[in-house]
Amino acid sequence: MIRCGCFLFALALFLVGTGAQGVWTAAVHGKRKDVTYSQFMAARPNAGWYRIKGGALNVLDAVWSENKRSKEIKTVYVPLKSPDKLTDPNTHVLVKTEDAGVISVLTQRQAISDADEQAQRKFVKQHLSELVLARDVEGTIQTGLDAMGGDRDKVAKNHDGLDKDFVILEDGVRPSMGASVAKLIGGLVLLVLIGGVAVSRSGKG
Repeated sequence: MIRCGCFLFALALFLVGTGAQGVWTAAVHGKRKDVTYSQFMAARPNAGWYRIKGGALNVLDAVWSENKRSKEIKTVYVPLKSPDKLTDPNTHVLVKTEDAGVISVLTQRQAISDADEQAQRKFVKQHLSELVLARDVEGTIQTGLDAMGGDRDKVAKNHDGLDKDFVILEDGVRPSMGASVAKLIGGLVLLVLIGGVAVSRSGKG
């Protein structure tokens, strides 16, 4: 019962925290900003909803997380680069995506042994249009609880050349006031219920 109570309390705090953060993001960054890759890099924002034009996703240098049981790729973090500087070792923007095409080409490449350099080069040549994607990206920059620990720390450990202040842009994610308010209210209600149960038990004791 104690473990269950601790879990519910932690869940309530998480809902309140992420809900409040989402409300703030939707209120302050609810309007999308359309910028070029160069403009984004010049400003280096750490929050907001953006459509970035004129960049290229370098899937060749992507890192990813896998399903613990199936070992299948589930989430990919792809460096966003200037098309004329794809090999630049420094990376400021990672695009977090679950795009089926990106996952598919990485799964195929992963099946080829790293030791077989010839096969690797042949695969890259044949699938270059899928491994370097010159397209606009749209999403919300991770902030607050989403940007603390977790995947961010793991990505930083496994991706060389990341700037200290690198940002993760969540592909296709838009600020949502409704969903955030629902989280916030749900967390507050859960806290009230937990508090009520605690008071009831103390009264019986």
